[in-house]
Amino acid sequence: MGFHLPKALVSEITKAARKVGVSEKLVHQGLQALDLEAKTGAPPNSGAGYRPPPGGTPYDHVAGPSAAAVPQPQHAVVAPRPDLVGGSVTPTQEELNNFQAAVNKLWDLDVNRLQPGVDYEIEAGEGKKIYEKADLAAGSLFRFVKIEALQKPTFAAFVALLDNYTAQQNVTEVVGQVELQEMTTFLDEICATPVMQYVHKLLVAKNLAPADLIAFKKVLWKMWFELYGRDGGRQSSSGFEHVFVGEYKEGEVGGLHNWIQIFLLEKAGALNYTGFVLPRNRGKPRPDSQTHILTIQFEWMNQVKAACSTFIGTSPEFEIALYAFCFLAGSENNRMAIAGANVNIKCYNLSGRVGSSYPEVED
Repeated sequence: MGFHLPKALVSEITKAARKVGVSEKLVHQGLQALDLEAKTGAPPNSGAGYRPPPGGTPYDHVAGPSAAAVPQPQHAVVAPRPDLVGGSVTPTQEELNNFQAAVNKLWDLDVNRLQPGVDYEIEAGEGKKIYEKADLAAGSLFRFVKIEALQKPTFAAFVALLDNYTAQQNVTEVVGQVELQEMTTFLDEICATPVMQYVHKLLVAKNLAPADLIAFKKVLWKMWFELYGRDGGRQSSSGFEHVFVGEYKEGEVGGLHNWIQIFLLEKAGALNYTGFVLPRNRGKPRPDSQTHILTIQFEWMNQVKAACSTFIGTSPEFEIALYAFCFLAGSENNRMAIAGANVNIKCYNLSGRVGSSYPEVED
C-alpha cells in the first residue's frame, strides 16, 4: 500500500532546509520516497547491494585516532545559547553520581526541542483501554507542525533516513552508498549538538565509551545501524529501523516510537491515530497539548499497534542521547522523571545493538 506526502509539505520542507544549507537531495530522498518500499518491497538507492563488512562501520577508513580527521558538518547545527557556554556540556560530580541528575541535564540541553503550542500542537482526543480497538479519535494526533521546525539540520538528516528500510520485518535489508552517506551525515550532525556532546563526556567519565569522537561514532553505529536478524529474517532489522521507523509482520506492528515518523505517516494518510491509552491510575491527569510523553494507539500497514509510547516534540539527538545513556550506563529498566512524568526507559541489548528502546509511562 503506497502513499505520498502532500506536494505542498514536501516543497515547504525542501525550501526551509535549503535556507540552512541542508542538501535538497537528502531531504527529497527522505520525503519523496517514503512510499517506495511499500510498492517494491525494497528501499530505494540500493545500488549494487553494498553492505559494510560484518562488524564494520563507515568510519573504519578514517586514518588515525583524531576526531579532526573526519569532516564536520558544513553548517551550524544549533544557534548560540548564552546558557550553553564553557563547561556546560561537562558533567558535574552530582551528574556522574546521580542517574536522575544526568537525565535532567540531558533534557535541559535539548536545545532543538520544539515548543508545544508554538512549533506544534497535538490533540490527544478520547482515551481508551489498551484492549479497545474502536477509533475514538475525532481527527489527527497532530493539529500542526511548523515546517520551520523540520528545517533544523538534525531533523532534516533524520527524515532522510526514513526511507532506508523495508517495513516488512523478515525481509533482508540492503544498504546502498547513498543510504550509507545519509547515516553518517546523521551521526555527524547529532554529535555536534550539546546534548550528544554531553552524553559522550558523561559516558567517557564513567569509562563506558571511548574518548575519541570517531571511536564513539563507531559505538553509535553498531548500536543503531548494524543489521541483525529478527524473527527469522537474516540482516532484516536494526535498532534505528525498529525504534524510529517501525516494522510490521502479520498481526503486529513493531517499534515505531518516534513522533516525527508518526507525524509524517499521519500527514501522508498512511497512519490512523485512534486515541490515547488511558493510565491505570484514574487520578492521573489526562494528556493535554503540553504533554511531552504519550501512550497512543494507531493503525499502520493494516495492523493495530495497541499501545505505543513516544516522546512528543523532542529532537532526534535527545532521543539518541537518552537511549544511548540508558543502553550503556543503565539496564533493561531505567526509571526516571522526565518533563513531569514518571517513565521507565526500556532498553533491550542484542550483543551491543539496540533491540528496542522506548519510554514506558508509569502510572
